[in-house]
Amino acid sequence: MAMTVPDRPRTRRPRPLTIVVVGVIVLIVAAALLATPPAWFPNAGPAAVSIEPTEAPGGQVTMFTITVAGGRGGRLSLETTAIAIEGGMARSELNWSFPRSPWSIGLLPSPFANSTNLTVQPAGAGPATRIAVTVTPAGTGQLVDGGEALDRERRLTDPASGYIRRVTGHPNLERAARFFEGEFRSFGLETRLDRYPLSAGLLDPWGRVVVNVVATKWGADRSRWIVLGAHFDSASTTIQGAYDDGLGSNIVVTLAKSLAAVETNHTIVFVLFSGEEEGLQGSEEYVKTIPSDVTVTAYLNHDMVGINWPAPFTFHALIGPDEDDTVVEHPELVNLTFRAVHDFLGLPREEFNVTEHPRTRSDHVSFWSIGTSTVNFKGGMDAYPGYHTPDDTFDNIVQVSGGEDVLRQSIHHQLWISVASILLLDDSPGPM
Repeated sequence: MAMTVPDRPRTRRPRPLTIVVVGVIVLIVAAALLATPPAWFPNAGPAAVSIEPTEAPGGQVTMFTITVAGGRGGRLSLETTAIAIEGGMARSELNWSFPRSPWSIGLLPSPFANSTNLTVQPAGAGPATRIAVTVTPAGTGQLVDGGEALDRERRLTDPASGYIRRVTGHPNLERAARFFEGEFRSFGLETRLDRYPLSAGLLDPWGRVVVNVVATKWGADRSRWIVLGAHFDSASTTIQGAYDDGLGSNIVVTLAKSLAAVETNHTIVFVLFSGEEEGLQGSEEYVKTIPSDVTVTAYLNHDMVGINWPAPFTFHALIGPDEDDTVVEHPELVNLTFRAVHDFLGLPREEFNVTEHPRTRSDHVSFWSIGTSTVNFKGGMDAYPGYHTPDDTFDNIVQVSGGEDVLRQSIHHQLWISVASILLLDDSPGPM
């Protein structure tokens, strides 16, 4: 029987016109995706970037929101005129990655800048976007304020206050110690008074006592400390001890108030020493109390500070110990202090000096014995006309500065140098 074989289906070849139409459709879809890529599209092209707000007060932490089209992340680059705040803590980096948008980050713009620039590089392809942020005057809202320290100094040196003649062993020293302890405690800090016999030769016939005021702000890490100090005793040849070292003590108290509520990695310790004029006795005793399992990343000393530019005195940040003047022995601490003074704050180099120096005439020297690097801040030093005389008074420091407004600005500079140094140090693993 004959079999009938069905016809095989014929394969239709695409016509040239069909190929052209499909190709055009594919090109149109691809162009649309590249022009407005959805969030899921990999390696998307150029993206719109925005940052809010576009202005912020100097000297205050402001939260910024970064938005990249498509919800993508990217990389944020800062100028040195701002310090980043992430997780509530200052960070020293100038470049930050963020995984998605919108993304929030805190920034502390320099109180002396007029603007700062932020640059965002979106993830994947696309050009970086540079956005200028206007820095507005902060007024009384800054993290630290020179006017507050000046007011504290006025009260401390008032002859009616009971805090003048702060000579070690004088009842007014004890009175001042209790006053400062109360101030630190009012900021929520853990405080104590440490007392030691004054060593005047083998025996002090008057039984005088060295008193240190210690206030601690515990950080996330209790084994790493940054210590700030000044001596609140005065020389027996003075009365008010306004500049040596009442002003340094009041600057440390003002810093404690400002930093008490700031989250830090390091534990920050504020110490006011006595016995400095008798040979650094308070600080020598204090370093013996530091636990053996604690690393002091750095010690910042404030002795005769606050009279500097725009007053007619040069500021010095003297970094030590400096045993060899031909070698930079503390490059990290030198660079960090330079960044705080000149890069972040923008203070003039001819008026603000940052250098290693072997100067040994204050409490920072006691910290060298435990291997701690130090910054010895100085304003007008031996050229100050009231040094160790009865002329070391509040009125005199106002006069030599050129008026209260100039002195207030001088103190403001020192406060901000200390704050910026602490914030940058806090992101260091230490020691320096």
